[in-house]
Amino acid sequence: MEEQVLSFSKYSLNYKLHWILLHKTFGFYLVISCAVYHLQLAKEIYDNRVALATPSIIEKQSCVVPLLMDHH
Repeated sequence: MEEQVLSFSKYSLNYKLHWILLHKTFGFYLVISCAVYHLQLAKEIYDNRVALATPSIIEKQSCVVPLLMDHH
């Protein structure tokens, strides 16, 4: 289960970076505020040795902040 939690942690980070890079290309930033929360939660689960059933359970709780214009 530890390996699964670490895998989810990496997945969250890659997911955030993927969307930031994708939308920055079009002049937008997609801010996925919960991605950071997910990383922290995954770390806490790992530290407490609590079994994480499946990444999809937490992903369903993710929230996406509206796109912000990049004025630079």
